[in-house]
Amino acid sequence: MNPTWGDVVKKREELSTLNLDYYLRHNLFNFDWWLILALTVFSYIIWCRFVDKKRIREILLFGLMIIAIADFIDVLGTGYMLWGYPNMIIPAVPPLYGVNYAFLPVTYSLIYQYTQNWKSFIIAMVIMAIVFAFIGEPLFIWLKIYDLHNWKSIYSFPLYIILGVIVKWTIDKVSFISKKQTS
Repeated sequence: MNPTWGDVVKKREELSTLNLDYYLRHNLFNFDWWLILALTVFSYIIWCRFVDKKRIREILLFGLMIIAIADFIDVLGTGYMLWGYPNMIIPAVPPLYGVNYAFLPVTYSLIYQYTQNWKSFIIAMVIMAIVFAFIGEPLFIWLKIYDLHNWKSIYSFPLYIILGVIVKWTIDKVSFISKKQTS
């Protein structure tokens, strides 16, 4: 078979229609939908309550970088059928916006804010990765919010740590350059 761009567009349209129909029949307003929505709203409330307003630019930049990278990883993972999301707030790819745009960046940002040095940051990242990979992911699988195809939660463990380390290193580097320029 020699697919054309038109074939790809046609399949995407079919998938979009199928996804929307599935969403309307099985997702919208079910228990998991409300749970994901509550997690999203709760995450933002926590962030607004506890973020250090004096460092808000730096912490916001940190969180936005987490969002960008997590979203990219999610697009790859769902696109290559490593995992999927049977339940979602909105029928889009990646569909788990509550996690990528709220829960993850809030958690990472607060860890970044409250850790004073690299050692405490790495320890917090390892603890968070253990909780996310071995408690959170299995819970989301059990709730049918997250579905593994060609992936295992053990693979997520180092990714959670690496994500935080890369973003912290980048923010530290940007801060160093910025301070150097203002001196």
